[in-house]
Amino acid sequence: MKSDALLDKDFLKRLDEWNQKEIFVKLISLDFQENPREEIQGYVTGGSINVDGSSSLRRTCNLTLVTEQINVNEFYWSLHTKFKVYIGLKNYIDNVLYDDIIWFPQGTYIIVSYAQSLSLQGRTITIQGKDKMCLLDGSIGGNLFASHDFGEVWTYKKDGSVLKDKIPIYDIIRNAVHTYAQEPYQNIVINDLDDCAVELISYRAKSNDLFVYNIYSNLEDGTYTSNIVFEGSLLYT
Repeated sequence: MKSDALLDKDFLKRLDEWNQKEIFVKLISLDFQENPREEIQGYVTGGSINVDGSSSLRRTCNLTLVTEQINVNEFYWSLHTKFKVYIGLKNYIDNVLYDDIIWFPQGTYIIVSYAQSLSLQGRTITIQGKDKMCLLDGSIGGNLFASHDFGEVWTYKKDGSVLKDKIPIYDIIRNAVHTYAQEPYQNIVINDLDDCAVELISYRAKSNDLFVYNIYSNLEDGTYTSNIVFEGSLLYT
């Protein structure tokens, strides 16, 4: 088994500086559990991969390739199917230690357009994709057709009473991404949310400085209570 070229910075630098580059693309169709179903490899003839860090939709791709593969199952490449993209560079530097083609992962996308045609040169495939945020931002999925309150769960008891339970924002986001984007739980990482939030009831201080101390939980009803201090004076409890 050959070594992983992506871990060799010196080799990658030499590969990038190589004057004559042969560029390949590898597409892998995935089911919604992201298990691979079919792989297509070919020469890149056009297209682009765009990355925008300021947008919620970070990555889009538009690729055209020519492949010599005869059998391609079009069912695996239908609209709204997940697929992975790898861009490959032909390795003319070290074929003993590394593979003939060095593959660089470019992300996972949702198919928004797919077309193919046959010619004497092979099968030409044109594919367009957006990253998985399109399943949540309304462009492909994520639309709500009625008002929803994701912050409460109502439990109706036998005596007719109703028990209302609050749902933490962490659980709301995690379950929404899993349910609407069909993202596996192990891929959902949320590490920038506090366990509780502070609600400003009134403001009577002159300074904009805000200090929070003595955050504790009322174990009887599960609510959180905080003491807020402005300039050393108690604002509210």
